[in-house]
Amino acid sequence: MGMTNEVSPAELSDRQSLSLEYKIKWSLESIRKWYEYWDGDVYVSVSGRDSCVLLDIAWSKYPSIPAVFCDTGMEFPEIRAHVRTLENVIIIRPDMTYIQAVQKYGWPLISKEVSQYASELRHTNSEKLRHKRLYGANNKRKSGKLAKKWLFLASEECPFEVSDKCCDVLKKRPFIKYERETGRKAMTGEMAEDSSRRYQHYLSNGCNAFQTNRPISRPLGFWTHGDVLQYVEEKNLPVAKIYDNPEQEHTGCFGCGIGAHKNNKFVLLKQTHPQLWTYCMDKLGMREVLRHCGIPYEDRQLVLPVMNGYDK
Repeated sequence: MGMTNEVSPAELSDRQSLSLEYKIKWSLESIRKWYEYWDGDVYVSVSGRDSCVLLDIAWSKYPSIPAVFCDTGMEFPEIRAHVRTLENVIIIRPDMTYIQAVQKYGWPLISKEVSQYASELRHTNSEKLRHKRLYGANNKRKSGKLAKKWLFLASEECPFEVSDKCCDVLKKRPFIKYERETGRKAMTGEMAEDSSRRYQHYLSNGCNAFQTNRPISRPLGFWTHGDVLQYVEEKNLPVAKIYDNPEQEHTGCFGCGIGAHKNNKFVLLKQTHPQLWTYCMDKLGMREVLRHCGIPYEDRQLVLPVMNGYDK
């Protein structure tokens, strides 16, 4: 693994099929390269189960690496409680609350790509960008196109704004600030199979992105969620109690709408954390936002979306 680590889809698939034992060794080697390149000025960004696995692997070789947790104010209480049990943990916070970020930029919904594309369609003055978001780039994949089923989010008739900026404001910016103040470089538990964006990031950089504008290491990038579960079980690794529920594969901010259209997130939230669910629906005003998108929020019965504006 050199300074430029582009990976082909076939190579990533081969790495994902490796045994857990070999994956741990590969990840440790990636951590070693990252640690030595930055003279030990690194940290592990911790939040959920995946990053706790990364932290355990990193600490097996470098126990002095700090764990850094960004408390957005929207973290599950079980996550907060678990973070407090960790040694050498640093807690940072954003300069803006979730509702302030939503009010300024818009709601994070469906996926970061959908939120970004819908916002751009709604506000751009560029005909070139508008054409790309409506019809896709001039290639076989028609990349960059907003799917027809979500075009109503770009309509002026949509009663709320959508945006992909929330995560940048609440998580990315605080970590960048921490990095500037300390000189440390991040290691995260992100995996290529998490999302299309993370998949593309891994293909572009592999585990260690030394030369990007914000250098970042993803030592578990080629792991699968099955690997994480196997590691936790085999190592008897303590993780947040929220993961005792097998339906709770991901956590993140409890009020985030990314992915909520396909994982019944808010239905589950009502069952497991009714007070947080009430806060989202009544205090944050998410009920109408989710209803407008056809996202179930009370039971698993499909809600019909409000199809206005661009639905043609």
